[in-house]
Amino acid sequence: MSEPRGSVQLDWVYQMLLVIAVFAVATAYAIRWNRAQGRAEVEFAQAQGWVHTFRSDDAQGLMGRLTDVLERALPERKFALESVMTVESGWRKVFLIRYRYKNREAASGVRDSPGSACLIESNRFKIVASPVTVRRRGGSRKDRLPQEAGAIGPEFSRSFTLSSNDPTRAEDVVDESIQRVLLDHLESPLAVSDSSLVVAFGPGSAVVLMWERASSEQWLQLLDLCRRIESAR
Repeated sequence: MSEPRGSVQLDWVYQMLLVIAVFAVATAYAIRWNRAQGRAEVEFAQAQGWVHTFRSDDAQGLMGRLTDVLERALPERKFALESVMTVESGWRKVFLIRYRYKNREAASGVRDSPGSACLIESNRFKIVASPVTVRRRGGSRKDRLPQEAGAIGPEFSRSFTLSSNDPTRAEDVVDESIQRVLLDHLESPLAVSDSSLVVAFGPGSAVVLMWERASSEQWLQLLDLCRRIESAR
């Protein structure tokens, strides 16, 4: 015998209530976790003497300007900045950025993912006319890369790929000094994952990106690498 219609409907209601309850608990946990992460990030920035800005507090339009800089350096990505730590704001500008991103060619409805970056703006990068990207070899290849530049030294080319719409100019941007900085970086704990190192050069800027949330230690490693790249230019 089939169950009474009212019993079936009641079971359906219970199942829906269970789904709603699970969703509500997961949402509440995510909100609490994000708030805890935000507080920890603010405390970290204050301990370093840096200015911290959330998107909701960005009265000066900093997020919009830095989004433009990131997307000029990595035009295949769309970025949504969540917070910025201003490390330096003098003759060179240095920012640590928490963001979410997705590929521009991603299908509609694809969720964005978290990431972290150190961005440095300096006249030393005025040589950069079009975007140049350096990636670790052997990592995930979700992106469709522009034309890959020729090998610029066997040691460097074994570990990295260099891509740009202007390969000849790319070799001028990523010169021997910057190659050495990146090769030395391979010994750092930040370089354990193939996906943990992407360096992008845009007009007047360089950015080092991780496709995940950075810890306090990783923020400092990103900052150190970005400064060494700028100093080597």
